[in-house]
Amino acid sequence: MATGRALDASTVPAETDGKRQHVVEVLNTVDMGTSVLVEAQVRADFTAETTLAEIATLLRTHGCPQLLTFDRDVRLVSSPAGSDFPSALVRFCHCLGVAVRICDPHHPQQNDLVAYCTPSA
Repeated sequence: MATGRALDASTVPAETDGKRQHVVEVLNTVDMGTSVLVEAQVRADFTAETTLAEIATLLRTHGCPQLLTFDRDVRLVSSPAGSDFPSALVRFCHCLGVAVRICDPHHPQQNDLVAYCTPSA
């Protein structure tokens, strides 16, 4: 299962001051074996804490996979390099016995989200 960066939702109307980007974000989860979208969780306030809570909800609903793959969003891995102290999400996964794979930097093709969950124009 791949859980990737929270992507901007392109269908959300602009705010009254004209701001459109980052009104809400979507945490897309894709089954890597079938490339099927498992869930798309929408929030206006994705932080490391709220992302962990949403992934905990996802795992309660769908069960624990053997492996979760993340991109290098700092809300998921704590630092872009991924080499510092592991994030709460990575430690949470390890406690549940779920292996974690963090995509290599500058290789978005390793993340199924890029290929299968791009917003349609």
